[in-house]
Amino acid sequence: MRCERDEIATALWPILGEKAWDVRVVAALSAKKSRAFLLSVLECDCVRRCPMVTKIYKDEGRAFREAEVLARLGSAGVPVPAVVGATPTVLLRRYIDGPVLRDLDCTPVLARKLATWLHSCHVALGSARAEDGMLTRAGLVGDMNLGNFIIDMAQAGQDVCGIDFGDTRIGDPLEDVGEGFMRIFSHGPGYTPDRRECAVAFVREYGRLAGAEDRVWPEVQRHAVEAFRRVAIWRGDPFMNDMAEAVGKMWISLFL
Repeated sequence: MRCERDEIATALWPILGEKAWDVRVVAALSAKKSRAFLLSVLECDCVRRCPMVTKIYKDEGRAFREAEVLARLGSAGVPVPAVVGATPTVLLRRYIDGPVLRDLDCTPVLARKLATWLHSCHVALGSARAEDGMLTRAGLVGDMNLGNFIIDMAQAGQDVCGIDFGDTRIGDPLEDVGEGFMRIFSHGPGYTPDRRECAVAFVREYGRLAGAEDRVWPEVQRHAVEAFRRVAIWRGDPFMNDMAEAVGKMWISLFL
């Protein structure tokens, strides 16, 4: 643990200076493409401690890109953690306390909150308004795993807050909506009438906010099917492939 703490302190030196050596490692966090840790860090007054999260990437420039996205979203008023600092491979951000969506029982209200957050994210990163009945390209979250979203308990409205932007890229914003549909519908216990209601509420709310609900549905169908297939490959799960076929064939009867 001492060796790991020293390694983290060295990585954070360009951001924190001398205070990097006073960092305490609270816990290692689950992350696929980085090493992530919950830290206790001294504030500027060198008296109070504040929880922060650091992500250490192997890919040069990835941390800078994620910090840029977080800063852009934060300045637009989208609920995200504040950036403390970044190097090409290390991101340090504030910790947001609250339950992870993956651990909650989804409701239509919660699904609409996620849709509201996603639409505001797309608007801040590009455009998610209808132009001639079609949505334009925008910055994508790129990973709508429900583990990447929490309820910010410190805010009065307890809104959804996005916390992971390592896969953000430019593309069709409805790709995120399609994956969000898949994540909600398959979230355990998955494929129930309740989960279907939540997934439909998510898509409808996004379409309403974008002013293009009638155009959103057919495009989301395609992206949802693709999302099921991607997860089937990633998990080696043939059932997800079966669900991709079922969702594609029964889209109108099941979800409209």
